[in-house]
Amino acid sequence: MASHRCRGLLSIAGVAVLGSVIAACGSPGTSGSTSSSAASAVAPTYTVNVNDAAGATGGYVFFNEGTSPASAVVGQRSHDERRASSRVVIADKKGRVVWSRTAPPGQSMADLQVQQFHGKPVLTWWQGNLASGQSGVDYIADEHYQIIATIPAGPAGANIHEFRLTDNGEHAWITIYQPITADLTAVGGAKDGTMYDAVVQEIDVATKKVLFDWHASQHVPITDSFISPKDTVDNSGGIYDPYHVNAISLAPDGHVVVSMRHTSTVYNLDPATGAIVWQIGGKHSSFALGKGVQFSFQHDAEMPDATTLRLFNNNSDGQTTNGASSIEWIHLDTATHTTTLIRNQTHPGNVRATAMGNAQMLPNGDVFGSWGTGNHIAEFTPTGQMVYDVTLAPTGSYRAYYQPWTGEPIGVPEAVIGHDGMTIRAAWNGATRVVQWRVLHGSTAANLTPLATAAWNGASTPITLPQKASGYYQVEALDSAGKVIGRSVPLSAE
Repeated sequence: MASHRCRGLLSIAGVAVLGSVIAACGSPGTSGSTSSSAASAVAPTYTVNVNDAAGATGGYVFFNEGTSPASAVVGQRSHDERRASSRVVIADKKGRVVWSRTAPPGQSMADLQVQQFHGKPVLTWWQGNLASGQSGVDYIADEHYQIIATIPAGPAGANIHEFRLTDNGEHAWITIYQPITADLTAVGGAKDGTMYDAVVQEIDVATKKVLFDWHASQHVPITDSFISPKDTVDNSGGIYDPYHVNAISLAPDGHVVVSMRHTSTVYNLDPATGAIVWQIGGKHSSFALGKGVQFSFQHDAEMPDATTLRLFNNNSDGQTTNGASSIEWIHLDTATHTTTLIRNQTHPGNVRATAMGNAQMLPNGDVFGSWGTGNHIAEFTPTGQMVYDVTLAPTGSYRAYYQPWTGEPIGVPEAVIGHDGMTIRAAWNGATRVVQWRVLHGSTAANLTPLATAAWNGASTPITLPQKASGYYQVEALDSAGKVIGRSVPLSAE
């Protein structure tokens, strides 16, 4: 049998874990399977700064790294980012990769999370082209990491900003950026200019039938935008982006909550008619903003209850900055149309996110999420204590989540002998039940006995050999009860 050695220091599954730093040294393959590959030109990192025992437990961190979804919006694409590949990642709080999937060349991936589909947890994400309206496809994958459904969303494609399953996965809410011809003279543009219409759709996942179809251009004048055609022409392929819809959620009463970055406004829509019931923020707020209630260029607006609005307040678009970025909770009094600030959570590092970001409420009451282009993922308790903090490089994550997940990958583990012949790497991309690895060794593939064991330490776990590799090796994955749940193909050291 042929030898399977690393082509460098680290080269299996595109993942290497050194302490709490994740280094991408290749591609795990677009199918999400474990495989070795040549080293990547750039090694994005995930550095854990704070991991307090008081933080949430029992889950994994879901995020994206590599090419940033914000690049096409704020024009901040770095030299390293232009060279980096894009992938979605599941890691534990120590920063050890559990599973990753890399986008094909020229594409990006984002918004990896766990959602419910027909009574089962599934993985969902967006994948596509950041240029041309950030057009792509929304994916649903099962616990075996096999794609079971997609939402292509017609000719314009599904936009990166939202993919929310509802009704037990029967329906999906998505964003679309639809190019249209429009009179832009009111905002200093051409009479027959081109702009992106912000489209909000509810789609039947099985039939792909459109159940709700809302176009911002029919309800919101472009003069409500804080962005001029000149502001976005350089970053949007010459197409004006007056709205930039970036979040859809459902209020407790079933109304549709929509966030639009470029109007700095959150809208409440009647699901039956599409009419705007109320709007908060921006140039024409239905509510008087109380003391401390201020936000702009926001993301991820949601209503956890009938009178509370929670959002990630970017407070900056890279050109205009109105203050520090924060997670903001706002009380809405619909009778008096007034608002009261409940809580405004800033990051102690004074992080400013010019784009991207989210806020996820955890079962223990903590809030977790990405700080977008501020390149942090953080968790805060209800009292404001930061109990988890990560620095991402060279780019931030569009959103980040902390969720439970059980993955059962198809296929068997892989073993790779280190270049120096003194280590063997055991890998099984996405296997969450592995607690320990056992190495078997023998002079022939049919005569293998236990040689060493090591605790799971990421999707590619290094195991030190007692002597330089010779003969044949096999790795066995053991669960918490010590049961063998997977075996690699015997590997020759020659």
